[in-house]
Formats: sequence, C-alpha cells, structure tokens
Amino acid sequence: MNKLFLILILLTCSLSCQKKNYTKEDCEILSMKAYKSLPKEAHLFKKFCGGKKLHYTKRLCQTALQDLIVKVPEKELKKRHGSQIMHCFSQNDLKKFLFRPSKSKD
Repeated sequence: MNKLFLILILLTCSLSCQKKNYTKEDCEILSMKAYKSLPKEAHLFKKFCGGKKLHYTKRLCQTALQDLIVKVPEKELKKRHGSQIMHCFSQNDLKKFLFRPSKSKD
C-alpha cells in the first residue's frame, strides 16, 4: 500500500509540469499535501481540484490532527478517518504526537 502511494506521489510530481486531468486520487494526495502547507501542491490543488468531491479534506485532516494530539493510536486514526489519513500529518506532528503503545516484556 505504501509503495502504491509513493508511486502515486512520484507520478504526480513528475507530471505536474504538464497540463493534465487530475483524477480523484491525485486530488486526494494534493489535498493532504496542501493541508501540510506545501506551496506547489497547494497551488495545483486549488487550480485543478476545486470541483471534485474528496474524502481527505482540510476539515478531515484538522479533525484527525486533533485526535492525534489527544493521543488516539494510529490504528484507531485509520479506522476513524481512512487508511491514508497519516499522510495529512507532517513528520514533526508524528514525532510529537503519535502514540505508540509500549510492548509489554513478558
């Protein structure tokens, strides 16, 4: 799954110089990157994805970030908000807030 997402990101980046039709999946990725304030992706999202109905919106990313801050585990975040929700967060967000239950040493 992660490899597929990486391939989609690379494909989006490599083709971003060309005028193209953005699919819903492309716009989902751009939406999450725009939420993380990446300027190029935010511009592309605004320019090409305005009319598409998306699951991963700014509002959903904000709600998920609030859950992350109050230490909702990763598995529960994905269950509540969707399997790709972790892409809404910056590395700094994950480093600061991601709750990782400690494994018991039996």
